[in-house]
Amino acid sequence: QTNPRLGAAPVLCPEHNDPFRYFDMDCDRLICRDCFALAHTRHACCTLAEAAARCRWYLEALAHRAHSTAGAMKAAEERVSSVGRDLDSARERATAEIHTAFEEGLARWSLMRNVCVR
Repeated sequence: QTNPRLGAAPVLCPEHNDPFRYFDMDCDRLICRDCFALAHTRHACCTLAEAAARCRWYLEALAHRAHSTAGAMKAAEERVSSVGRDLDSARERATAEIHTAFEEGLARWSLMRNVCVR
């Protein structure tokens, strides 16, 4: 038997045909009262409400961490963009300096050639 709100998730234990009441944290699965009493007695188990509360807490912590990480990523992206602009500007200045140095060197070479040729 399935719960329509959960889609195809079973709500009854296939072995005992009883509703799931517990979550076995060692086996990472839902279990019924009979499974709990017969096969999972030494396992760390909790009620479904406790398991849901733990999942909710975990998901909220993950969402908070994701939100914090997103903010840090946005700040890092802005810093990278700023560094990129700085590098572009430095490249343009270096290119201009190289062109100027080349033009000055060419002018000096031309002057020296004219002096030597005379």
